[in-house]
Amino acid sequence: MTFLRALKGELIKNLRKKRTFWAFVAVTALVATLLIAYIATGFDPVKEYLGHASRAERGLANMAVERYGNGMLFAVLFMGLLTYALMPVLAVGFGGELISSEIQLGTLRTALTRPVTRLGFYMTKYAYAALITLGFVLFTALLTYGLGVLFLGRGPLLVPAAMLGQARSGVFPALHVLSEQTAIVRFFLAYLLVAIAVMTMTTLSFTLSTLVKHTGAAMMIAISTYFIVLILSITPWLKSWHPYLFLSKMNYWVPAFQPDPPVAEIWGNIGYFAVYNAALFIPGLLVFLRRDVQC
Repeated sequence: MTFLRALKGELIKNLRKKRTFWAFVAVTALVATLLIAYIATGFDPVKEYLGHASRAERGLANMAVERYGNGMLFAVLFMGLLTYALMPVLAVGFGGELISSEIQLGTLRTALTRPVTRLGFYMTKYAYAALITLGFVLFTALLTYGLGVLFLGRGPLLVPAAMLGQARSGVFPALHVLSEQTAIVRFFLAYLLVAIAVMTMTTLSFTLSTLVKHTGAAMMIAISTYFIVLILSITPWLKSWHPYLFLSKMNYWVPAFQPDPPVAEIWGNIGYFAVYNAALFIPGLLVFLRRDVQC
């Protein structure tokens, strides 16, 4: 049995399960609710920002303010919320049951009697978790942009630093505009970076599903770990710990919207998450290869 055939079988098996799509339903409900509230309240983030902006900033944007309150702006504004508050938590479900469910159902021994090595079996499960996570993040990107454009229209992207949660510290010019074509490319690049970061939670839950025999316990530990790390990463007097806490870097997609994105910095952060995922993945793999399967 080749790796690709095994992966295809894993995809077919899991895509037949209704619970696989719960995360997609949840993110759809949240984005739809945010969009309805955004429209119903008449919230205008551009004018809201410009009301506190300098005269020079207002002069730059006043040439066509109405062009900027569009679907792309809506999609970008809520990236931070989705990245921190929703996608990592939902990603726990993509990896948290893959091994532990086989143990609970008593199918792990049978699965390992097939013409596939333990390493091949484990890597197939992890590859599925990676694919479904990537698909989930891409779905979220298409959903937010698609609904935004459908109800708010297309146009260029106004990028004031404050809208992306950045203080005026020189990281961004105070205000700049990206053309529609450039903004679309940057938007999907940013979501690709989000996918790499969100994969950390998938990897954590996947490893826990190997170490913990019960699916519910594995997911609960993963979610608890997420909130513990989140609290630690925003605690001011623990700044010296922040470089070691992956949630402190979850907003590394923000520089993708700079006029000249810092490529070296972005690659450095990609490497950071790659190392983090490897550090979380390897212990689970070592335990699985040595596990005495009794079920």
